[in-house]
Amino acid sequence: MLPYVLLYVVASVLLVFFAMTNYRSFYVGFGILLACFGGVRYGVGKDYFSYIEAFSDMRTGNVVRGYEPLNWVLVKLAEGVGFADQAILFFYSAVTVLCTLLAIWRLSQGRAVSAYLFLTVSIFYLSSFNIARQWVAVSIGFFAVSMYADRRYLYFLILVAIATCFHYSAVLVLLAPLFVRRYSVVICVIALIGALGLGEVFIFLLSKTPYVHYLLDQFRSHKSGSSFLMAVYFLGLFSLVFLAGYFDRNLQLDRRVVILCNMSMASVVLLMVGFVFGIDFEPLMRVNLYFASASLFLAPAA
Repeated sequence: MLPYVLLYVVASVLLVFFAMTNYRSFYVGFGILLACFGGVRYGVGKDYFSYIEAFSDMRTGNVVRGYEPLNWVLVKLAEGVGFADQAILFFYSAVTVLCTLLAIWRLSQGRAVSAYLFLTVSIFYLSSFNIARQWVAVSIGFFAVSMYADRRYLYFLILVAIATCFHYSAVLVLLAPLFVRRYSVVICVIALIGALGLGEVFIFLLSKTPYVHYLLDQFRSHKSGSSFLMAVYFLGLFSLVFLAGYFDRNLQLDRRVVILCNMSMASVVLLMVGFVFGIDFEPLMRVNLYFASASLFLAPAA
C-alpha cells in the first residue's frame, strides 16, 4: 500500500509544479516515475503470470497463439542479451507511458489534468496493470492519432503499423479519417440507430454459420455490465462532448478537439450496441479502449 501512496503523492507534486511553472522537467520526471513504477511490478494484475508463462513458452519454442510479431521479437532479444522477463514488462511500461504522455502533449489543452487522469482513472493502464501489450498498442495508437490531427499521414501509418504488431486490435486506429468531420445531432442519432440495426444483422448472420458458438460464448452474455453504470458512463462522455462545444455551430473547434469528440461518441455507440445485444463486457471494453481513452485528452477542453 505504501508504494502506491508514495507514487500518488510524488506524482501529484510533480504535476502541480508542472502546471504552475510549465517546466518540462517536471513532466518528464512524472513520466519516468510512472514508467519505472510500472516496469518493476511483480505479480500485479491478473495478466502478469500469464505473460511470464507465455514468454517462457516462446523461448522454448512452444506454440503460443495470439501474440503479435513484435512481442516475439522482444522475447528473443531479451533472451539473446540475457535479460529477464521483467525487462520486457519494463519495456511495455516505458512505451505505454512515453507514447501516452507524448499524445497528451500534442492533443490535450490541459496537459497536467490529462496526465493526472492517466494516473488515477481506473480504465487506464497504471490503475490495473492489465492487458499490458494492448496498452502499448493503445498508447502508440493515440500518438498516431495526434500525428493524423496534424496531417502527418505517413507518420500516422507507420505508428499504426507498429501498434498493430504489438496488438492486432490497433487496426481500429485506421478509423481516424472518419473522425475529422463535425457531425450534426441528427447524423449522430442516425449512426446510433444504424449501428443497432447492423448489430442485429450481424448476430443473425452469425447464427446461420458454423461459428454460432461465438454467439453463445461472447454474445447474449450475463456479463454485459450494469445498466446504471452504463448510463453514468454515457452521461459523462456526452457531457464532455457537449461542454467541449461540439454541437455549437457558432463555435470554431480545433481539429484535435473534433477528432476526440467523435472518438468519444464512437465509444458511446459501441457500448450502447454491446449493452443492447448483451455482448460480453470484457472483450467489448478491450475494443472500446481505443475510443474511450479519448476522454483522457478531451476532459481539459470541456
